[in-house]
Amino acid sequence: MPKTRAVEAFDIQYGLLEINKLDENSIQVEKIICNELYDPGSYYIYDIAVLKLEESIPEGYVFPTKLAEPDFNTTQTLDGMVIGWGRNATNGYLPTILQKVDVKIYSNTICDTAHNGVVDLDHHICSGIPENGQGSCQGDSGGPLLYGDIQVGVVSWGTSGNCGISNETHPKVLARVSSYNEWIKETAKLSSSTLQISVPLLFFILAIFFTNYL
Repeated sequence: MPKTRAVEAFDIQYGLLEINKLDENSIQVEKIICNELYDPGSYYIYDIAVLKLEESIPEGYVFPTKLAEPDFNTTQTLDGMVIGWGRNATNGYLPTILQKVDVKIYSNTICDTAHNGVVDLDHHICSGIPENGQGSCQGDSGGPLLYGDIQVGVVSWGTSGNCGISNETHPKVLARVSSYNEWIKETAKLSSSTLQISVPLLFFILAIFFTNYL
């Protein structure tokens, strides 16, 4: 079962690449809106949520990113990037400075084969590094997978206990943003022409409540 904490336990820091325990650039979370169809029993489909903040982020601290449109596909392997504040290695330390790693966004065939058909390709997308050694880790859950300036995934789960293993046999699994595009916009009460979210803030705003890594 997911861990449960009161909404008062959550706040976000904006405009920072280095997070800290101070109240610097901090805003309290007012409401956590989880997708009503979230199902951990089906390999975490609908594993996505939106956070409503108590106040707006001041202008000048965010820049626009694009959410993958419903027709985004991964019939072929693509180049991508994962960012987050997760551990630097299995059982490693939690960095305070935002990290990034270049990854492959694996094709549907690779993703499906690696996980023996249990992933739902309408809701899941896979990423990793063929040569191993790097990848998303504990604490990266909820972080974005980017394809250029488009967010295509949100870090969710994996089968290997080793953060450095994310090859074609053990790829990481993420929520497929294109499947939730309309839900995100409707939930956030924003049109496609006005949706603007800071990439570093996506770790918080498109949050995954996932316990296998956290």
